[in-house]
Amino acid sequence: MSIPDETHLIAELDAAAGALVGRRITGVAYYGLSAERSVAWDYDTWHRPVMGVELVIDDGTRYSAVWDTPFGHFSLQLSASPMSAHRALAAEGGNCTRWTVQDHRRWAPLLASPVVESRLIWSADLTDSGKTAPAALHLGFPSGSAWIIAAMENGDSWWLGADEVVVAFTRDMAARIGARTGLIPRRIPPPSNTATAPVNREELP
Repeated sequence: MSIPDETHLIAELDAAAGALVGRRITGVAYYGLSAERSVAWDYDTWHRPVMGVELVIDDGTRYSAVWDTPFGHFSLQLSASPMSAHRALAAEGGNCTRWTVQDHRRWAPLLASPVVESRLIWSADLTDSGKTAPAALHLGFPSGSAWIIAAMENGDSWWLGADEVVVAFTRDMAARIGARTGLIPRRIPPPSNTATAPVNREELP
């Protein structure tokens, strides 16, 4: 990926996250592997969707958070597009299954109010080149938070930047997975002849 293309992608991802602030999320759907539908996914303080999470906004817009590799390694990708643009259900010839969780006890209290904070958490440890890539999306609500993270459980530890998506609901759980929050105001380098305003991003140390 060329530097201008990468710069554009970074700005696009941060803009997608920022656009959720002030919006009301009315639906949440998990996408998992159809072959693992009978496998447990609810671990109280964290969930294991595996393939991605779809957020439905009050105006009908759908946002998708999936693992992908545009930065050369597994990372979290967020876009204002339905999950059908990224993952196919088994009934459509794909390998995914879908279930809704907006009424789950972990999600329902959060969704009672609009999003007050939405930021990507970036890490330099996900790529061999040391470039930063998005590891997680932090969604803040008046009653709590949710972290959508590209990560995989590995025995007693976690692999941050994996081809799985998990969701954490406590700061301790998010930190254990590796999505430690620490807001760092950063200026994204603008493409040539294009001015870019400072963008707040959360970045792992």
